[in-house]
Amino acid sequence: MCHGDPVTRPVESFVTVASQDMDRELAHLTSLAVLVLLGWDRPKVRVDVMVEAFYTEFSVLPKNLSVVERS
Repeated sequence: MCHGDPVTRPVESFVTVASQDMDRELAHLTSLAVLVLLGWDRPKVRVDVMVEAFYTEFSVLPKNLSVVERS
């Protein structure tokens, strides 16, 4: 076998491309989500209280917020 012989090539390969546009989009998308996890020994917080807190503290309108309670 010689250098460049197709037999020596991996069956699968990956390519990663990054651009300034992709970096900007990443920054934008990561600013759209928030995960709040309260410790196990904390009292439960109602969904409406969480929505009001995000509106009060961060000016996130309730219509732009989705809060899901995990049981």
